Amino acid sequence: MVKGNNGALGSTDVRRLRELYEKNAAARALLDELAGRERNWRETSVDRLVAVFETKGDPLPRKEVIAVLKELEKIGSGSFLIGRRGKRSRFVWTDDLMSVGQAARGEVDETEAAAGEDEGAIAQLVTHYYQLRSDLQIRLELPEELTDKEAQRLGDFIKTLPFGAA
Repeated sequence: MVKGNNGALGSTDVRRLRELYEKNAAARALLDELAGRERNWRETSVDRLVAVFETKGDPLPRKEVIAVLKELEKIGSGSFLIGRRGKRSRFVWTDDLMSVGQAARGEVDETEAAAGEDEGAIAQLVTHYYQLRSDLQIRLELPEELTDKEAQRLGDFIKTLPFGAA
């Protein structure tokens, strides 16, 4: 459902999103980063966002990243989850994160935003290579933000695979 007359972004209130973008420098930097993404993620960790800005040489303090994500939650773009029990603090997107960033900048019209909703969010994958034997290299594609729990589950899965007698 579109809120306001500015675009179709599920539950995001585009009018409030654009106000946040115009009035808050940290929000502007974060939303510009999202608008320039090539892939969508269902979740974005606070640590990952902080690292992105540190890598660019234009640090955005963790406290400010969290404040912006809490505002995005109020606007309806997703849910901010505080890290507990080994999980990182993160933002779970209900709307296409790239469209949210583009809508904040006024780049997305209703048609483009609706198309983004249909595509759904996709976790960014990273290819890893592992030399299992001298003549065998294994390729794994795993989520960029692989959690410790997911890695443990993957290892447990591999242990259950049937192997021939050596």
